[in-house]
Amino acid sequence: MSKDDLLAQKYLSLATLYYSRGKIQESLELLDASRSRSANVSKTHFLLGKITYELGDKEHALAAFLKARELDPFYEDIYKHLGNILSELQRPEEALEAFVDAYILSGASDSSKTAYYQAQIRKILSDLNRESGQQYNDFFQKRKKMFQELADSLSLKESVVVTADLRAMTDPSLPAIMEELKQFSMMNGLKNEELMAMAGITMTRSARANEIIFREDDLTEGIFFIQNGSIRIVKSTPFGEQVLTSLGAGEFFGEMDFIDSMHCSADAIANEDSVLLSMSKQKLEELLQNRKSLAVQFFWHFWRTLSQRIRETNELLKSFFLEADSPGKQSRIDAGSVGEAIRVDLEKKMALLKEKGLSSRDLRLLATFSHEEFFRSGQTIFLEGDTGEELYIILDGQIRISKFIPGVGEEALAILEKGDFFGEMALINQAPRSADARAHTDATVLPIESGLLTDVLSRDVSSSYDFLYILCKILSRRLREINLKITQWRIMSGGF
Repeated sequence: MSKDDLLAQKYLSLATLYYSRGKIQESLELLDASRSRSANVSKTHFLLGKITYELGDKEHALAAFLKARELDPFYEDIYKHLGNILSELQRPEEALEAFVDAYILSGASDSSKTAYYQAQIRKILSDLNRESGQQYNDFFQKRKKMFQELADSLSLKESVVVTADLRAMTDPSLPAIMEELKQFSMMNGLKNEELMAMAGITMTRSARANEIIFREDDLTEGIFFIQNGSIRIVKSTPFGEQVLTSLGAGEFFGEMDFIDSMHCSADAIANEDSVLLSMSKQKLEELLQNRKSLAVQFFWHFWRTLSQRIRETNELLKSFFLEADSPGKQSRIDAGSVGEAIRVDLEKKMALLKEKGLSSRDLRLLATFSHEEFFRSGQTIFLEGDTGEELYIILDGQIRISKFIPGVGEEALAILEKGDFFGEMALINQAPRSADARAHTDATVLPIESGLLTDVLSRDVSSSYDFLYILCKILSRRLREINLKITQWRIMSGGF
């Protein structure tokens, strides 16, 4: 079948070439050869319709275009040709439907096409003695709804489930994998059908003690769930391993590389004989893209995990310096302050927030019920240890996220730009701020209280997914930067 499909496509390409050069008979012969190999190539029937129409055979042309539409109901040009032929065949009702469908599929993106379709529609309505009022609008909306329902029916939302069902017929281990997945908090509350989908893309992998699961700079493989045993995430240095975190049964790793699609940022090594459940990046991406409620649950857990790991690595920075008082030790003398209240045009806020992927309703909610604040360069927004009740979005300027290191002073962890978030870590678990935030330049920020954020995230699944995805990408980038800084400090401190 694959060979026949490939030959059919090649015959079609050659037929198209001959047609463009005016060699009609040769083109028709090649189209017959294409159809003999595969009758399900829409463009073969489309080209056949064009040629037979130009030769004056309207009935055969109509049959070819109808077959092309059956195989590919979303190709605008099919409907344009159908409209013309049906008009010439004195079938105005069908011609009207064809031109309306062509207009819908065009998306009104080409002004010349739009004008042509509108002119044809007006002419047919006039011939039918109909006013292009409410009756036509109802018909237009009905056809538009038909395409939307057709698109929904052809979506890949159930493709992973189908794959899982097929696998269940031949793989007796699938029900057992479903049960194993239930031990992970990320899977709490999933329906059996969702667990089946997850199990359908999950593989079991054993790892012996000190076996490398992946190396830093390897291409991203996916997410790994630890069923038994433990895994350490480390950076290699000239002085040996720098352990970033150690994970046990019920935890997962690999989410950073999954989120930002970059190379692995560290080594993952088994501490002991371990059993892992792995999900490939490609299959998991497809599953989450088509099941947004499942994606929201995953990225909520990613947010929690990344926030915790950033807290841990922030604290790890202190381990390179003495905590005891010393003559060179610097102490904190500043404190968090309240920014100057200012007004920013609502549309300007909306424009910036729109870049974050939120729905119009949620954009207006955030922009209307939050009040922007202005901080001058060097001014402290909050300090490590402060209670965190707000997430901030930078409207203008730069914000510096830093850590106070005893004996050293302020160490910058990240410089954030317009459109970035900060302060989001404290919202996920109501823990104190894990670092300082200061205006690196004069900056305007938009504080969003936790209650308002919760309201937005609970309104719409698609918007929640987009928002959480953006937050996780920011956290992933920040964690990469901190991990690199830890490695550099390990080397600078001579391995101690």
